[in-house]
Amino acid sequence: MLKKILIVLQFTLFASQVFAASEAATALRSLVSYFRAMNGIVVSSSSGEVTTDLGENRKTAEGLTLSVVRNGEAIVHPVTGKVLGYKQADIGKITIKSVHPEYSTAKLLSGKLPQAKDKVLFSLPLNVRFVLNGLDKESEEDVEALIKGEQLFNVSSDNNSDYVIKIDKLSGITTCNVTQKDGKVIYSTSVSSEDGILLDSSWFINDTSLSLAGNYRALAVGRFVRGDSKLYVAVAQPKSVVILDLQSLKQVGELGGKFQQIVSLDALDMDGDGVDEIFISNIYRDSYSSSSVYQHDGQSYKLVQGDIDFLMRSYSVSGSKRRLLAQQLNNDGGYRGDIFDVAFKNGKYVLGGSVNFTTGKQLFGYLPVSDSLFINIAQSGRLSVASPKGAEYEAPGYYGDTSNMIRPNLPSVERNDALAVYGMTIYVRPHIEVLDTGTATKYYIIVRNEQRTKMFENTQMFSKSGFAVYSYNFSALEAISGVSGLPPIIMDICTYTDGTDTYLLVLNTKEGWLSSSSRLIRYKLNMPAHLKGKK
Repeated sequence: MLKKILIVLQFTLFASQVFAASEAATALRSLVSYFRAMNGIVVSSSSGEVTTDLGENRKTAEGLTLSVVRNGEAIVHPVTGKVLGYKQADIGKITIKSVHPEYSTAKLLSGKLPQAKDKVLFSLPLNVRFVLNGLDKESEEDVEALIKGEQLFNVSSDNNSDYVIKIDKLSGITTCNVTQKDGKVIYSTSVSSEDGILLDSSWFINDTSLSLAGNYRALAVGRFVRGDSKLYVAVAQPKSVVILDLQSLKQVGELGGKFQQIVSLDALDMDGDGVDEIFISNIYRDSYSSSSVYQHDGQSYKLVQGDIDFLMRSYSVSGSKRRLLAQQLNNDGGYRGDIFDVAFKNGKYVLGGSVNFTTGKQLFGYLPVSDSLFINIAQSGRLSVASPKGAEYEAPGYYGDTSNMIRPNLPSVERNDALAVYGMTIYVRPHIEVLDTGTATKYYIIVRNEQRTKMFENTQMFSKSGFAVYSYNFSALEAISGVSGLPPIIMDICTYTDGTDTYLLVLNTKEGWLSSSSRLIRYKLNMPAHLKGKK
């Protein structure tokens, strides 16, 4: 049995998984096709750099390690004289450095420098360790049969295996990831049980990550420093904000304000001086907002305006912040009325006009697609696209426990209780972000957080998280890509462009809302050419 040779195997049984077996098989078959199709040639080589014909069109990924072989003596049929193949000599190994639409560049890892027309391919069979999460018995048997039938894998329990293939069932999506020894995910295929669409996340490359001591809950990217065109990232714990250099992820500054419970950060140049202001949405005493705006004055970050009685959230289109939205709170901490534009008038940040059709919507689960169309995640976790005519489309899936404010119904909280540190309101923000692809086509990143168990009445803990990427074709949301298994809850996401490349920042925690450690992950967009112009 496969389970005897797996070093890690966890089962989470589901009462009903009609599509589970076919999902796991479909995802693994896609990876099998990927391994077999990774077969190209060397175009040229010089001074240790190798150019191959494997590009985005072949789903080649940065960091991929491949073998180079050279055809030798022909193998000829003794009767027919037909050439059956060629004896092959191992030349060496290369690792892909950069990927372009129809070619890639690589560096030599070992062996001799390749020559033009040498073959580039995966060395088969692959030395692989399998990790299965959340699959039922039928799915396990389906995967086992496929592994035996393909004879592509040398299955091992060795932690030093060349590759780890992880098949993971999460929130209606079965994901199959391939990870190299260095921890890089080189390819990922997912299958959605909701609509049967095959999701391909190979175009999200894990660029770098940073571990953070503390419970960080929000982030924003912008050009914060006056006289400096570099991009920086602001990250916030409930009561503090630090500034990191976006390239090195080293701390370079902090905001000196006193905050009660920060729930959102945003960056936008609303006053038109070329420097992004930092907008901090802060909840005071769990019942009303006391948000503020900070800006760098050339020396340090200064408070520009405080005691703002609404929460704020921006969204980006084509990598630039286009709109800052706001919503007010009731005394009980719930949302009040419509979502408004934020305006900068007479040196002050004030509520502007109401955004159409937003009564009953919540700021953090709302994203305008146009002036008359928007995407929304309701408190129930349902995703819909709506217009003045009402709901035009509702997605069949469930997108996590997305209530913005969960107020524990407890008679009292002891001073040493973990909840007392953060007050009586726990925030779990749904989030939708526009992804810049350098084209007129819009893609939307939607966070998924999976509930694990209840801590107390009306509170949730989370075990796994992920995000999915969709496009909207004016009749339905089409699933394009998905990345899952980011433990255990995504706190915030942000997309940005540095003028050349597009990136996604994901902020998550290890222990949910009561975590003492966080992680900031930076993904580089490696979108396939056939999707860049997709309509």
